[in-house]
Amino acid sequence: MFSRASLQVKLAVIVVPLMTVALCLLLVVLMSTAAEDGRRALMTRATVMADVQVQALSQPVWELNTSQIIRLVQTLSKDPDVVGAKLVDELGRPLHAFGTIEGPLVIAVTRTVPHPVARDTVPLGQLTVALSRASLNETLRLQLVTAGAAIAIGAFLMVGIVFLSLQHLVFRPLALLLQAIEKVENQEWQMVEWESRDQLGTVVRAFNRMVNTLRSNERELREAFHAAEAAARAKDEFLASVSHELRTPLNAILGFSEVLKNEMFGALGSDRYRSYAGDIFSSGSHLLNIINDILDLSKVAAGKFELVERPFDIGHAIEGCVNLVRERASRNRQKLTADIQPRLPQLYADELRVKQILINLLNNAVKFTPPGGQVWAAARVNDVGGIDIIVGDTGIGIAKEDIPRALSAFGQVESVLNRTHEGTGLGLPLVKALSDLHNAQFNIDSSPGVGTIVTVSFGSERIIARTHK
Repeated sequence: MFSRASLQVKLAVIVVPLMTVALCLLLVVLMSTAAEDGRRALMTRATVMADVQVQALSQPVWELNTSQIIRLVQTLSKDPDVVGAKLVDELGRPLHAFGTIEGPLVIAVTRTVPHPVARDTVPLGQLTVALSRASLNETLRLQLVTAGAAIAIGAFLMVGIVFLSLQHLVFRPLALLLQAIEKVENQEWQMVEWESRDQLGTVVRAFNRMVNTLRSNERELREAFHAAEAAARAKDEFLASVSHELRTPLNAILGFSEVLKNEMFGALGSDRYRSYAGDIFSSGSHLLNIINDILDLSKVAAGKFELVERPFDIGHAIEGCVNLVRERASRNRQKLTADIQPRLPQLYADELRVKQILINLLNNAVKFTPPGGQVWAAARVNDVGGIDIIVGDTGIGIAKEDIPRALSAFGQVESVLNRTHEGTGLGLPLVKALSDLHNAQFNIDSSPGVGTIVTVSFGSERIIARTHK
């Protein structure tokens, strides 16, 4: 609870009790001093009264003039503070007394009555005068009340002055600093308008320097970002333009090589010509696939890729894609299987692009799986009512730290110098991009030497239930 309190409350909790204790101690010291001073004053007064009276009593006591003795002693009773007096002779026998000279609220002073001629060498008796402490105590009480009230008012004013000073010198700049920090969190570069030469001023100046630096860095980053965007856009436009320029002559090469390979206009004469024509067609087809992948990635990056979506049978699509790569898997002596959950609902998506996803994943699995390995494709309804498309293999696998590089455009886990598998590294990035266009989740689970499982999960909003008649 205390940790959540404001700085003002915390300071009040610390300062007010300490100040109260200090003022109480000050009040105790002042009252103790006043009480001691009052006691000394009362003692001095009693002493003076006793000294005056013993001088006056010297002759009457020597002559044993009783009436004069009584009159002089009784004059002390006229003082309201005198509560008693007692006169005794040199043998301690009482000559006259009134009131009381003992008690907790009494201050008593005893003085010797001197001989009228021999003075102090021949004492005639002793006079004791007792004064009451009541007036002193009342005075002290009034002083205590007055001092306490004055100290309380002073403490209140002092606390107010201290907190007003703190409000101006500490709390206000702190509030401005916190407000500026909130603005900075929202990327609004607000400076703190505050000048002082203390430590808080040093903090404010350091914060303002940091804001200036952040503002400058943001401007530089924004300029660099716009420049990178422009460069990426120019690159994508260039790739799209080059891909289109390459497609036209490449399609002609493929068409003519296919004519030659199939000897549509007559025999070529030598089997080597037919073989060369087949090689040209195969290489051209491979090059056309690469160009198509580059063009697709460029369109996705430029935001110009459009999906043609409609409901289709995902199980039938998977079986078709598996059949397309089955011959290549057989040449590699790999076991290729399809595991499709019965009566799968239809998937609402771009059928051509989903098949492109499957073909790329299956080709990668076949390419990176050694002879005798296994490759499989599967489809099933997932836990959220969508459809999972799964392609797995028992190939070489990918280390966890290499997966981000494998998903980047043109990224390959193997370097150019030690690469043992052909390819441009466009397969997985294109699969990821097409999955994102469908708002599908893309996940890779891979371990080196164990294999790789890629799962593309389509949401339930893309599922269309089969109708039963």
